Formats: sequence, structure tokens, C-alpha cells
Amino acid sequence: MLTYYFYNQNTDAKGNHQVHAPDCTYSPEVEDTIALGMHANSKEAIQYAEAFTGKTNFDSCACCWTKLEKSQA
Repeated sequence: MLTYYFYNQNTDAKGNHQVHAPDCTYSPEVEDTIALGMHANSKEAIQYAEAFTGKTNFDSCACCWTKLEKSQA
């Protein structure tokens, strides 16, 4: 199942851009997001973000990852 992903263009305290799914409680404001499109999982979304931006400081949102893993089990 594919899920739509986006990342926060602002970095967190560790200097990472958090990658989110749309229903996340911790999603940033829409104006602070960059779309990544549809991906099978957050790992693929992060790989796409790295290739798209040339940056390597992306991380999965723990809330999104937990919800998606449980729903796909």
C-alpha cells in the first residue's frame, strides 16, 4: 500500500528534517512542508528526499512510523 509523504522544511533539534504521513498529530503547518509523493514506506520516502534534495539529514517521524507499521501488520 502506498502512502503520501512529506517533510518539514525546518529541521528539528538534531538538525534533521522529519518525514511525515498526512494524518500525523505532529505534522508541521502546510506552508512548512515539502511533498515527497507516494511511497511504500518511510524508508523509501527518505531515500527519495535524499536523492531529490542532495541532503542526508532526514528522519522518520516516530509517530507516523508506529501508526503505519501497526496498520500494515
